[in-house]
Parts: sequence; structure tokens; C-alpha cells
Amino acid sequence: MMLSYSFEARILSGYVKGKEDADVKTLISQVQHYASSVAHPLLLPILILCRELSLGNDKARREARESVRRLEQILLNRYHVTPAAGYAQDEDLILDSIIPKLHKLRCQELQRRPQTWQKVAGRILEATNAFWDNLEEQRKDPVMQKIHRTILSRLDFMLVKLEGLESYTQVTLERMDMLRELMNSIIGQVESRLSVEIATQQHRLADASRRDSISMKTLAFLGAVFLPGTFLAALFSMPSLDFSDGKGDFSRGIGMYFVIMVPLTLLTLGIWWKFTQVSVKEVEEEHASEIEMRVYSLEDRIMRRIRQRTGLRIGTLEVSPA
Repeated sequence: MMLSYSFEARILSGYVKGKEDADVKTLISQVQHYASSVAHPLLLPILILCRELSLGNDKARREARESVRRLEQILLNRYHVTPAAGYAQDEDLILDSIIPKLHKLRCQELQRRPQTWQKVAGRILEATNAFWDNLEEQRKDPVMQKIHRTILSRLDFMLVKLEGLESYTQVTLERMDMLRELMNSIIGQVESRLSVEIATQQHRLADASRRDSISMKTLAFLGAVFLPGTFLAALFSMPSLDFSDGKGDFSRGIGMYFVIMVPLTLLTLGIWWKFTQVSVKEVEEEHASEIEMRVYSLEDRIMRRIRQRTGLRIGTLEVSPA
């Protein structure tokens, strides 16, 4: 808005630019309607200022504060006990939806900062005093004096109101900063837990591969060293092979060898398989307890960091194993 007033011609000229929801045309029509009875050049800026700082602005700020309070409840209830049936939260902890909402609320608060309107009200007050100082004495009639006092009182009221809104908005922005730090802590905690689990799984895969490789090498080495000699020694030392008569026939007792050898081999393989399963289970339990201890240790560090940064006494209600 830019206005120019001629004291000689008593004509106010200028231009105003605003959005459609500002409804500037209605305000200009009201000023034109009362121009004959109210000849004050700063009436239009006062009307626009009062409209921008009306109850709608106060309602928008209260709604923003209420939205911030709901987001705080959503984030803080993450550390509470799961509610009973019928008392669940209206909104779950979904960071992908909370972050855009918080960003939108912050943009709205920064767009309507009271400091900007304080400067506007200060400029209008300076223009009002300059108009009254340069106004001719014969024009300072009781009606003009009443209008001038009304405008000054309205400007004083707006300045006091803007001071209160400044502290109110500052508190809201600080609470948004705390929410952002809390969300960063939550995201960092989730990423840390995932990193620990991924690293642990990779470590387990590496250990399993190493054990399998050692087992295969051991079996191959033992088989290559002992199997041929053992097979030949056992074959030629069996009494079922009877070459004394010179006929070279196999004895019928060789069937007993296979009857005993096959179950014994299966029993040996079964014992080996059972031993391997027990060993793998013990290793898995050891890794699981190790993962759990790492997670609890990491979570304790994160909780202490959150308490230091936010001042909130929070926890996961989980007791770490002794």
C-alpha cells in the first residue's frame, strides 16, 4: 500500500495491492461511503490493519498452537503404555505425515510474524502524528480531534496486542523447534537400531560362512588323507574275502558287513548332525543376547541424549537384561 495526501486539495491518492481474501474492495467502498463525514487520510490503513489483526488472526494462531500440542502428544505418547480398547490415539506416529504438518505450521507462523505488523503500526503512527502536526489549525475541529484520538488509541491498542502476540508466537516457534529436535532424535534412534541389526546380521553371515568353509576344508582333508587307506585296509583285512582256495570267490558273510556298516554310518551321521544343530543353536542364542545387549546399550545412550536436549523424562518401559 502506498498513499499520498495533499493538504491543499485535501485529496488522498495511492494504490493498494493484496490477495482476494484481503477484501480490499469492501474496505475502500466503506471509506468512500464515510469520506464526507470522516476526512482522515489514514482511515484506510487503520481499517486494513484492524482487519488483518482481527479475531480470525487470533483464531488461526490458537489453531496453530493446538496443532503443535497434538503433535507433541503424538510424539510423547510413543513412550507410554499402549492404551486400552476405545482409548487409542486419533493419529499414529507416522513421521512422514508429522514432518510436513510441522513444516506447514512453521511457515504459517513465520508468514504472520507480529514483528512485521509492529513496523507497519509504527509507520502508521508516525504518519498520523505528521498529519496532525501539518494540519491547519482551523481544520482541527472537535470532530477531527475525536477521530484523531480514536485512531491513536486504536494504534496503541494494536501495538500492545502485537507485543503479546510476539511472545505468544515466539513460544510456539520454540515448541516447534523442540518437536523438530525430538523427531530428529527418534529418527536417529531408529536408524541406529537398524544399523546395529544390519551389522549384526552381516557379522552372523560372515561367521556362518567361515564355519562352513572350515568344516568343508576339514572334511575334504580328512577324506583325502584317511578314506582311501582305510577303505583298502578294511577291504583286504575282512575274512569274508577268502582267496585261500584259489577260486577268488566272495564269502556269503559279506552281507553281514553291509548290514552292520549302513546303520552304523547312519548313526554316526545322525550324531554329527545333532551336534552341529546344537552348536548352531548355541551360537544363535549367543548372537541374539549380544544383539539385545547392544540395542539396550544404544537405546540408553539415545534416551540420555534426548533428556539432555529436550529436558523430558522419557523411556521405553523396557527393562534391560542383567
